[in-house]
Amino acid sequence: MSMRTLIVWLAAACLCAGCGEGVPPVDPSLDPTVRVVLEQLRADVVNHVDSAASWGRYGIALDAHDCRAEAAACYRRARTLAPAEVAWAYLLAGCVERENPQAAVDLYRRAVEADGHAAEPRFRLAELLLARDEPRAALEAVGFSPEEPIHEAHRLALIALCRERLGEVDVACRAATDAARLAPLHRGVHELLARLLYRAGDHDAAERVLARCRGLAPDATSWPDAFRDTVRDRRVDPHRLADLALSAPGVDREGAVTTLARLAERHPDDWTFTADLARCQIESGDPGAAVVTTTRWLDRHPPTVEVLKLRGAARLLREDWSAAAADFAAATRLRPSDASAWSDLAFAQQQLDSPEAADSLRRAIALAPLAGDDRARLAELLLSVGDVEEARRTVADLESLIPGHPAIDRLHAAISRAGREGGARVRD
Repeated sequence: MSMRTLIVWLAAACLCAGCGEGVPPVDPSLDPTVRVVLEQLRADVVNHVDSAASWGRYGIALDAHDCRAEAAACYRRARTLAPAEVAWAYLLAGCVERENPQAAVDLYRRAVEADGHAAEPRFRLAELLLARDEPRAALEAVGFSPEEPIHEAHRLALIALCRERLGEVDVACRAATDAARLAPLHRGVHELLARLLYRAGDHDAAERVLARCRGLAPDATSWPDAFRDTVRDRRVDPHRLADLALSAPGVDREGAVTTLARLAERHPDDWTFTADLARCQIESGDPGAAVVTTTRWLDRHPPTVEVLKLRGAARLLREDWSAAAADFAAATRLRPSDASAWSDLAFAQQQLDSPEAADSLRRAIALAPLAGDDRARLAELLLSVGDVEEARRTVADLESLIPGHPAIDRLHAAISRAGREGGARVRD
């Protein structure tokens, strides 16, 4: 147990003067905005020490800001006051998973006993049991079938994992296939299905599933969790303020820039605030300010891919092609797997008539095969230098992968024209 955790437990065990119960303190090192919120919730606990809801609300807010030991103390008290409330056992289990996985398993089991209709405790219990290599126990835990399709997809995915661990690959494939049908945008399910199909020897089907995967969001690998969503919604740290400034309906860009500039100044070593500010400046039509913002950060810190790409984007808008190309080239050196950096580098190189533009586009396409616009740009670039045959192959690939891409007809016409002209240069 760490010294900080020990202090928290001692504080929780001590009697608070005038209230009769120990209330975890607010960490003074937290951001001032966060401390204000937490102090208000703590005061509510002090004034209502017999209220499970007050303890739970304070615990959720502490949990949201990574004060896990303090949150656990609050969840324990809330469970004592309201033992039938499934949320407190579930959230407490999440706090202790890392340090005491057996205690977490016991708590998830109690949450299932408290509410047999809640899917989340069953699923998390099954995941922990799988991590302990107990697939039969996990299969038993996940047996409940809620009505909601997304929960059913999660259940089927867990069944597939359990069956795979038990060596029943064909049964696992069927469960994963049904899960992918119910959750068509969940990348994690499709990757699981592809792996199982490979194990079953159906390589063609696995390749088709992987092709679909490439069009899904890279972060689409988690499942809805109403309890943890409640915790996430209580996060009020500066990063959340930045998100709110950028995403509020009918957002006032000038006001957002002011808010983000203040956050970037308050947190000068956190590149995410600089990135948010620069992005907002670009969207507000002021790429010059974005160049100043990103340059100031890069002059004081080691280069970061995201900041380099934003400065490059701002320089493209200012038609500063050479400087933009230098930024995107630096980004590709730091992260060679970044398809968008290669694509933007190619655009800057095209404006400079650089012969390296085609190779940069090929790198972008290799990393993101379904990026149809990059394939169309490569075909146009190849036609412009008289390479009709490779342009024809590129368009054929585009048509095969993305049949409805709007550039296909125009590119076919340009290729026919180039063929009639005997391979002369064509710019459409």
